[in-house]
Formats: sequence, C-alpha cells, structure tokens
Amino acid sequence: MSNYCKNCNVQITPGMKFCKSCGAACNEPAKPGANRKIKVIVIVVAVLLILLSIQNMSLNIAGKSVPASIISVRQDTRSNDSSVSVPDRYIVKYEFFVDGKSYIGESTLTFKYGVISEQTIKVLYMPFWPGINSASDSTKIAGSLVLAGLGALLLILGIKGKITFGR
Repeated sequence: MSNYCKNCNVQITPGMKFCKSCGAACNEPAKPGANRKIKVIVIVVAVLLILLSIQNMSLNIAGKSVPASIISVRQDTRSNDSSVSVPDRYIVKYEFFVDGKSYIGESTLTFKYGVISEQTIKVLYMPFWPGINSASDSTKIAGSLVLAGLGALLLILGIKGKITFGR
C-alpha cells in the first residue's frame, strides 16, 4: 500500500524519513487526496478570475458606449476598517436604455476631490446582452490582463497540485 506526503501529497515509499519532493518529515503520511479540497477551490477561483477578465476585456473590445443617468451615489466604505471611508471612491448606480428597454447597473468610481458634477456617465455594454455592462471608467484593459494572468497562474498551479496549505 502506498502512502502520500501530508505536505505536498506526493507518493512516498515505505521507510522514507523525508519526502523527496518537499523535504517534509514522512512519519505521518496523509491519505491520497488530502489537499483535494484546496486544489478544487484554487481551480474554481482561477476560473472565476479568468471569466471576470474576459468579461472586462470583451467590454473594452466589443462593447458599445451609451450615456447612463446616475440614479444614486453612496460613498464606498469598504476597507479593512469598516468605519473608515475612502474619500474619493463612490458606488454609483446608473440606468441606461437600449432599444427602449431599461437596464440598471452599479460600478465603483473615483471622482476627483470627491465632487460629483455629472448627472450622466458613459457605460459600456455588450450589444448581444446589455445586462453585461460597466461604467467605462471602471473597465481598464491592464487590470483585465493582470486578472487573466493571475487566474492562469493559479489554474496551472492548481492543476499541477503545486499549491498546498499545511503544517
């Protein structure tokens, strides 16, 4: 019967004192699949990051621009300390129309000096599915590329089983 390293889940042979892959002590081997949950979580997070980046890139490449009316604005208080506000960052709810049908969206935007002087903002939407939309200021292609790269890296490491958490 084969045993597996509790640290990296690589197969170890009986009598080994240290794992040949990670160097961990082999006195208490783990059962196969000990890190399976972590692997699945990493792969799911990676796929979500890649899908989010694809959405943002497609909005930048194929999205159509339309003016949207600002419905409501509230200061973004999300931070490590929920009592601290970020002075220039706001969550903006907007409404726009495509072919006479109303669509509502929400984006986090930064207004210089915290002053909101506009009554409308530009929104990018997918022509075949206007429900996929975002304020044009919040869809940066560089950020999408970073998300795609991070997602791809996590996906590769997750599939290869190189991401482990343990003692």
